[in-house]
Amino acid sequence: MRGLLFSGVVMANDALVQAIRHEDAAENARSVIVLRGGACLAVSRSLVRFARDLAALDDPLGNGMRGVLEIPPALAPQWVAGSGYVLEQAGGAILLAGGSVLLIKPFTIELYATPADALHARDCAGRLEIQAAS
Repeated sequence: MRGLLFSGVVMANDALVQAIRHEDAAENARSVIVLRGGACLAVSRSLVRFARDLAALDDPLGNGMRGVLEIPPALAPQWVAGSGYVLEQAGGAILLAGGSVLLIKPFTIELYATPADALHARDCAGRLEIQAAS
């Protein structure tokens, strides 16, 4: 099933995702996905945080934070050296280490247990409504 949505290469040169970086800081490890326009997703073992920009991800007051999606323990990604929590990315589909998938849509970010579930939009395990900038 893994090849159903993904080519096997982490790509960061498409119209939606500008860059992916991995920060291995022991307890605070995360993969940061920078989207077109500067908005960011930070994927950790238990959360996906959506922020206005990179600075907002670390703002102690939460300025610029647009939303948080909890990752159920059964779908928690595993840290992979060199790849972080993100194994593959194509367009708005992001394969997390462990097999779950994030789909970035115009107004939501959705979490699915498998690529097949994401492909068929069935059994969404979590949904984050994307809030407009204020």
